[in-house]
Amino acid sequence: MHKQEKAQVGRVLLDDRNNHTPLEETLLEQTSQKVKKVIGDLYEGSFIDEMTLTWLSQTPNSPSVPVLRFHKDTQTNTIIRKRWTY
Repeated sequence: MHKQEKAQVGRVLLDDRNNHTPLEETLLEQTSQKVKKVIGDLYEGSFIDEMTLTWLSQTPNSPSVPVLRFHKDTQTNTIIRKRWTY
């Protein structure tokens, strides 16, 4: 997909009000419960150890996941900045 096509798709999505209607309630609690169940199942099935279980369970109900973002110079294709976002 070319740059112009991606921009057009983005404009179509942004223009559609159905893509921007707020949820009636937050999905945080539901998602948190699902994640806790998956983590518990992984521990009970011996796929993760106790240390990993503790690490994954440190931040209850936290929707943020750190992501490392890179910013590149478009002409030289070199990384000019790295930063963590949450």
